[in-house]
Amino acid sequence: MNKPFAKLFDVDGIGQILVVKRRDELTITFRMPNGSICDIKLGFPDNDDGWNQLDAAFDQVDESTAASLAREQIEAGPFAGLGSIDDEEIEREQVGASICECGDPDCLSGTQLHCSD
Repeated sequence: MNKPFAKLFDVDGIGQILVVKRRDELTITFRMPNGSICDIKLGFPDNDDGWNQLDAAFDQVDESTAASLAREQIEAGPFAGLGSIDDEEIEREQVGASICECGDPDCLSGTQLHCSD
């Protein structure tokens, strides 16, 4: 039997949350209130230990965990105050940024965020 590589949850107040396991990362994808798509990407070492950690992390993500991570980003993440892209004077490159405006790649506490519409 094939091991699952994806989980899909439908959460009240958030909508669909997709969790996908790739070779060396776990991606949690959901729609922000302004309609943009947001990915939370957690990277793991590309070796046997990293793959075991990735498998364990994937197994641990249930609906409650996925909803908690999505809510945290919606309510307090770097794009929380974004509002509607149409209402804001924001360049698309800024919306799609994976690092903070300060330019420090570690600014987002080890997670890589990518939001787009």
